[in-house]
Amino acid sequence: MLIGTDIKLSILGNTFFLPLLLSPFIALVLGAVVYYITHTIRLCLGVTKEYCFCVGEQEKVIPIPQSDSRFSLSSIQSIDIAMDTKENCI
Repeated sequence: MLIGTDIKLSILGNTFFLPLLLSPFIALVLGAVVYYITHTIRLCLGVTKEYCFCVGEQEKVIPIPQSDSRFSLSSIQSIDIAMDTKENCI
């Protein structure tokens, strides 16, 4: 079923081809801006490239009071996240 035979190239160019051509350049500019902002924040906070995130399990001991003035100990495992140098993360 054909509704019309004339193609409006100006509308097609503005709504399809122009965004298709400009989107890589917009992504490049936005990526550079985000990188500059995060890089500046990292330098202001004093975080160097030698820092790393350490993720591991930590055992926490919880004292539970009993009725006869004694404590019972219970432990739970939790995930611990820290930022430090590679030497201290091991």
